[in-house]
Amino acid sequence: MKAIINGKMYNTDTATLIMSIIARDSNGSDSGDNDLMITKSGHFFEAQDSNGQDCYRGNYIIDLTKEEALEFIDGHLLTTDQETLINKYLFNDNQ
Repeated sequence: MKAIINGKMYNTDTATLIMSIIARDSNGSDSGDNDLMITKSGHFFEAQDSNGQDCYRGNYIIDLTKEEALEFIDGHLLTTDQETLINKYLFNDNQ
């Protein structure tokens, strides 16, 4: 999936996946995947693959600030690999 937002290219095929969560609807059913990703140039984004009903179905890319990326991971249990990526990309002052 690709999108240009504010002149920046976001591409799920070339970006690094930091973590993925399964979105749930109000009934607790799987309604799609939300992926936190970072571009090669260091821009965070969320790639949403929604399998919701009617107008809620589709694929979306949302650009995120570093603070919004941190909010994305807040409250989720992380694997060791996810923690490594988060430390590398979200807590590195070079970003």
